[in-house]
Amino acid sequence: MDKYNEDNLEGMLDLMAESRLSVEKKAALKARLFAKIDGDLVNDLSKVSRVELSRVRRVGIKQRIFDALDERIKIGFWERNFVGLGKKIGAAVALFVFFVSSGNFLNLDPEVVYAEDFTVLETFEGEVVLIRDGKEMSVKPGIRIFENDRLATGANGMATVRFFDESVSRLADNTELTFNVLSVGDEYLKESRVNVVLLNGRMWSRVIGMNAVSNVFEVEFQGYMTSTNAGAFDVNNESEMVEVEVFNNAVDINSAHKVERVGQGNKAVITKDSGEVVVENTIRDSGANEWIRGNLESDERHVAEVQTKINVKIAETLGVTGENVDIKQVAAKDRALFALTFDAVEKKKIKLDVVEKEFMAAQIKLSSGENISDEERTEIDEAIKNFENAFVDFYNFVDEVAVKDLRYAEELSDFAAKKVLSQKKALSLISPESDAYSAKIVVADLQVFKEKDKDKKIVVKNNLIEERLNDVDFAAAKGDVDLTERLLKDYQRDVVSVIELIAQTDASSVEKERLMAEIVNSIDLVNGIDQKRVGEIKKSILGTEAAVSIKIAASKPLVPIASVEANPENSETGVIMTTSLASEDDDVVGVALEEEEENVVEVVEPANNLPPLLQ
Repeated sequence: MDKYNEDNLEGMLDLMAESRLSVEKKAALKARLFAKIDGDLVNDLSKVSRVELSRVRRVGIKQRIFDALDERIKIGFWERNFVGLGKKIGAAVALFVFFVSSGNFLNLDPEVVYAEDFTVLETFEGEVVLIRDGKEMSVKPGIRIFENDRLATGANGMATVRFFDESVSRLADNTELTFNVLSVGDEYLKESRVNVVLLNGRMWSRVIGMNAVSNVFEVEFQGYMTSTNAGAFDVNNESEMVEVEVFNNAVDINSAHKVERVGQGNKAVITKDSGEVVVENTIRDSGANEWIRGNLESDERHVAEVQTKINVKIAETLGVTGENVDIKQVAAKDRALFALTFDAVEKKKIKLDVVEKEFMAAQIKLSSGENISDEERTEIDEAIKNFENAFVDFYNFVDEVAVKDLRYAEELSDFAAKKVLSQKKALSLISPESDAYSAKIVVADLQVFKEKDKDKKIVVKNNLIEERLNDVDFAAAKGDVDLTERLLKDYQRDVVSVIELIAQTDASSVEKERLMAEIVNSIDLVNGIDQKRVGEIKKSILGTEAAVSIKIAASKPLVPIASVEANPENSETGVIMTTSLASEDDDVVGVALEEEEENVVEVVEPANNLPPLLQ
């Protein structure tokens, strides 16, 4: 543009700088505009004036403003310090800045989706029929299964269903099943649920649950329903009695009147006519039952497959392989971004990204099957410890934020909780004999640490106790005495800590009694170890709280009402379970003892002078 045009443009802009409309013309123009507007303008403006942004939106806007300011500070820093450099140096700096800042977009998110979001008929043989909307479908391996579908096997048929959460069910011959609920749930926000109805026949299920924060797997039959969030169990609905046998973890059997918990190594026998449920311990010879032996072997292969899939997805996310993992390099971009970030909250979030990726790399290293050198072992231990410390520090920071802004604190807490949950799922199949078991324990402890509410903490620790029991059973079945003993001590410590938490809660005595009963029930699920040792553990745990009493119904066995001591002359004798009796007015009136031998227990009397539970 030449000089003349520039001057001419400037003159025209000057003419436009100030409105030439008179007051009368402005009023006329406004009147014409208002005439074209339908409705009550005053009322509409009044409504608009009452619009208020929610706190969540305000916090979000505030965060975006701070992010923009932070970005402007970074840009200003680079302009002041590097604009004057030569072209080559400036280009190198610009390239480095792009490399680092683009990490947020080019680097993969460490949150890994470990399972699919659909259910399929994985394999089958013989006669198998799939009915959908009253029509028989053409069956082939991998065909998707939907809610309300019905699957049936013939006299020579067998089928394996893989659910969206990596759980599997195997149907024997002459078995019919309806899929009631196949709810994937939200990745981090709500429960996933499987509910199937076993109309007749036999079905083995291995429940894994890799999708949501929590999961439940339910099998309905004859007015009963089994439910669990993990484990292996077999439901046989072929005769006049239904048998539910548990091979891993524990299963709840729900009826209209009660819930019966069946632990690993036990079987519930339900009489169809009377509805009576009898739980008995089973001593199995796996070689004598082809169905059980085959499913146990298939479960072992399936769990190994799922764990391999998890490791592959973690490696793909980090861009590494099992043979070439440099723990310090997997988060190099995040470390550089951390150094260039000035916002305190953002730095803490980036630090979690760093330690999470290094923690995942440590898992890959431990699962690679290679011999790990002392130097590598030190790096792995450091990565696990850094992960734990960083999250503890972050949760403590969240507590400080909560004093001033509870909603924002919850947002930050959820950010960290998602990461912990992701790692919990990645490690859920790790057995106690694995090198990665220490990482699994760290994640479990972080879940407990996160909960500040005592009631919620009790629930989380109760779940942890069940996992400990499952690990004890695993080690005992393997015949590893040292590992079993170590896990028993961990289990004992966790139970004692829950009992102490119950004592500190503000719950009613009835609620405390219920919680205590759950603890005692979990103790009864200990299986696969010498009964004398089980007795010693019970005695130690139940003696933690002096004078413990639970008052329920007079017809039901109750937990210990007193601290019991073995007779000094028989101190090596196995322990002892104490129960109490209650009258209709809920007063303790007597004590009943289960003894392995006579004269081995001393009890404080009279019983009605004993204080109630934790009051």
